[in-house]
Amino acid sequence: MQLAIRTDANELIGAGHLMRCLELANTLAEKNIKIRFIVKESALAKSLLKSQLVSYLKVSTANNGLEETNQILEKYNIKSILIDHYEIDIQWEQQLIADYIVIIDDLADRAHLCNLLIDTASESRLSAYKKLVPKQCKLLLGPKYGIIRDEFIRKLNDEHLAYDIFICFGASDPQNNSFASLYELDVRQYKGKICLTTGLGYAHGKTLKSLIENTNLNITWHQAPPNLADLMYQSKVIITAPGSMLFEAASMGKSIIMIKTAENQNGNIELFELSEAAILSTVSNIYSCIQIIEDKSKILALKAKAISDGKGKYRIAHCIHQNSSLI
Repeated sequence: MQLAIRTDANELIGAGHLMRCLELANTLAEKNIKIRFIVKESALAKSLLKSQLVSYLKVSTANNGLEETNQILEKYNIKSILIDHYEIDIQWEQQLIADYIVIIDDLADRAHLCNLLIDTASESRLSAYKKLVPKQCKLLLGPKYGIIRDEFIRKLNDEHLAYDIFICFGASDPQNNSFASLYELDVRQYKGKICLTTGLGYAHGKTLKSLIENTNLNITWHQAPPNLADLMYQSKVIITAPGSMLFEAASMGKSIIMIKTAENQNGNIELFELSEAAILSTVSNIYSCIQIIEDKSKILALKAKAISDGKGKYRIAHCIHQNSSLI
């Protein structure tokens, strides 16, 4: 059984799509489904796939690699494909030579030709998706299908935490919110212990290093750490963008401050705000939110933990495996 996965990662869009596909691929592999990744070449994608010891097939930027994708499907006799990509829609999918198409989406803003669609943000988009996919398409909607790495699913112990706050804006942080957050905390003379992590695609290391060397903040900077989950586990409050890491922090039962960095995060923001499971802030208001969250930390953490049980990837894998005759 084989499944192709078409996704991308680069310094502009970050690594969220690729990382969740890698985690889902590991789960599918346990069901004896052979995965072949298809990506556009980038330094970030190459580094991430290499770090996971995953081989991949390259496609060009022309039409998001449609022609090469079809050539790969034909060459390896692959009948099914999973797509996690904002630039791909029904026009692209109609030209695929695949019998079974799985889409991961969190925008609900374009039509798809697919057999299965997954949106981990909210079940409230059901009516929207019914207008965007074929009638026979199966929909897996809501945080119960969140794809969370196993290392983030653990019982929380607040007794011996090394850090007061953990700051991470993903693999590339193109807006450099890491620097902006530290600058704001420096101006406000924040006294707590800070854990800052940046990823493989972070391109502002020199300016960040200069700030760290000239500040009185109590900060530890980790660059592309292999133990990201451990560092998050050792921190009381998580400051991050409302992407995949939001659900990972929630699965640990952490108090979370969300900083919006892209429009595609609106679904996650709405889910966590309606659940009263996190606080939405701006970089300029981080310090105030840290003070506010002190009184709400336990209730926020409990509500965050209740959003996802960490079993979403297994539910997705089971659904895909049920259609193994097509794969």
